[in-house]
Amino acid sequence: MHDELADWLGNVPLRALADRGARAVRYLNRRESPGSISLAIDPQVIMRVRTIQLPVRTAAVPSVDRAERAVADAVAALREAEQLKPDASGDPRHQVFDSELSLVLADLRGTVVSDEARRIARQMKTYTERQNEIRLDLRTTLAGVYLTGVNQRLRNELIEFIALESELKRYHQQMRALAGLIAQPDVVVQQLAAAPWRTVRADEPPPP
Repeated sequence: MHDELADWLGNVPLRALADRGARAVRYLNRRESPGSISLAIDPQVIMRVRTIQLPVRTAAVPSVDRAERAVADAVAALREAEQLKPDASGDPRHQVFDSELSLVLADLRGTVVSDEARRIARQMKTYTERQNEIRLDLRTTLAGVYLTGVNQRLRNELIEFIALESELKRYHQQMRALAGLIAQPDVVVQQLAAAPWRTVRADEPPPP
């Protein structure tokens, strides 16, 4: 076991392996996920690989009533938030701005913007912020249900893996699937063990 080899970007130069007379080295992380162990490998020694798609659906953790209620409440809240969406059907397309930033850019271009267009932009901002608030609240709730005990760094990476704009029931399914990678690693390992080997050609890029 070696001290951390990666730089601040998480990269390990091949010379770090060569200096130790090795083609593969395990090292202890002190900055990136402190306490975890990483493996640095010279891509040229990788001859065969097995890959599976993540997350593994069969490893998804069971749905929880609290989470189901949170999803239903969020769906209802988004439906109610639709009342905040301004009606811009009667305005020329070039006078419809979906954010205050687009208004600022229009002003910088010297575009004459009507008072009604400014009102619609402000209302659209309110509508968008409410949508984001609902989705963020749901994300926090689901993470609290399914990612209990997961360190903050890993939790952030998992929740950022799923697009916040996803349909909410699908978002819930994806959160359960990601949580399963941690809660049921044996299922993931079994699926990987059943995957076929693939020979890596000398001219083929290293696996991701």
